[in-house]
Amino acid sequence: MMVFDRVIAGAMTWVAIIPSLFVMVLGVAGLDPWIVADQVRDLAATNVKNAALSSVWEAIRDYPLGLGTGMNTVAARHVITGDSSLLGFESQYAKTVAELGILGLATLLAVFTALVIAAWNARRDLRGTQWSSAGAAFAAYFTILPFHALKGWPLDWEPANVYYWMFAALVVTLPRLAAQPRARPMAVLHELWQQQRRARRAHTA
Repeated sequence: MMVFDRVIAGAMTWVAIIPSLFVMVLGVAGLDPWIVADQVRDLAATNVKNAALSSVWEAIRDYPLGLGTGMNTVAARHVITGDSSLLGFESQYAKTVAELGILGLATLLAVFTALVIAAWNARRDLRGTQWSSAGAAFAAYFTILPFHALKGWPLDWEPANVYYWMFAALVVTLPRLAAQPRARPMAVLHELWQQQRRARRAHTA
């Protein structure tokens, strides 16, 4: 977010601070940071190969038309007799194919792409305004989420599924808000007070 907002000094500061804090916490806990780093690297490689790539191909191969909404949802086990009929894909993309087929995956990718473009356009339009940091935050959010979806179901979790569409609405709205003249709070309050006085007089008359 700070990089997108061109706060380079702040971004570089956190790039230096976060790994240092991470190593310090591991040291206090009695863990070897290098062993932890190797395990994280191996886990990441396994997830990319299996959960993110192989599972999507497997879903496309086995369920090109999809099996219906909920067939890869954990909560569905409460209403389906045989657990064997439920799937267990971890990737949002594989889950989408398993439930909605290849056309569903194409729709999901179109939504992701459209909102990434909208967020980047909003970031550009908000640059130099009081909303520039908000534009950078939304751009970072919508850029990172498609990568997060390789391993999880961010659009199926609460409240993340609600936030996603709320943020999408804000991405569309903020550039319009920034284009309006910046009103002074006291002037707005004075105008509201005058409107209330006029309404009261009209009612009395």
